[in-house]
Amino acid sequence: PLLQAPQVAWKGGRHSDRSFSQRTNNQRKKNLRTQSMDTKTLRIDFDEIAWQPALPGSRFKQAVRGHQQFRLLEFAREFLEPDWCTKAHSGIVLEGELEINFHGQLVRYVQGSGLFIPGGTASGHKARALTERALLFLIEDAD
Repeated sequence: PLLQAPQVAWKGGRHSDRSFSQRTNNQRKKNLRTQSMDTKTLRIDFDEIAWQPALPGSRFKQAVRGHQQFRLLEFAREFLEPDWCTKAHSGIVLEGELEINFHGQLVRYVQGSGLFIPGGTASGHKARALTERALLFLIEDAD
């Protein structure tokens, strides 16, 4: 036989736990229906965002939502990363091919490859485009 939770009345209250839970759930649903949401934040139209220059041979478009940033990052073949990057990155290669140097260990990312790079000095990295253009979509912690 299955055990059932007892129907316990609240001390000093007039409703059992079950009816309180139902009321609480109904109130949450009502609150969700009545809260207005800015639907502009639900969609990122990168076509409306201007490219920003970064290091020579690279540029990006960025949108920040809460504690996350969403970036289109473009590397040209001539891009050279001068220092080891220690930031975390997650994303996908949308176009082209990219090679990332992890302190001498080279990893190649082709179009459609996902990437996950944890932050920190142990995962320090330098990226370079293997094609004329490498375009990435990244989701990162906002600075």
